[in-house]
Amino acid sequence: MLPADTGPGRINPGPFAVIPEPVFTFGLLAHKPIVLGLDAVDVTLLALTLVLSNVTFSSTRTNVLLGAVHLLVFFAYLLLIFQR
Repeated sequence: MLPADTGPGRINPGPFAVIPEPVFTFGLLAHKPIVLGLDAVDVTLLALTLVLSNVTFSSTRTNVLLGAVHLLVFFAYLLLIFQR
């Protein structure tokens, strides 16, 4: 039996979609730093991806320029994977 919020056109993210929230909450409450295990380049790409996704999804319409920037970030990520 499926939960009520799953059906045609809906995506169930599974149980792993809520794991980061308790970890970050515990880190804030315990005053412990959260270590992601990323170096400076990876943190920069992560921040750039989050900002770019926010700009893309907050606008009412997307355009070719935003899609091109997403592809550029993806190719930069691929380049950096094979460079190391």
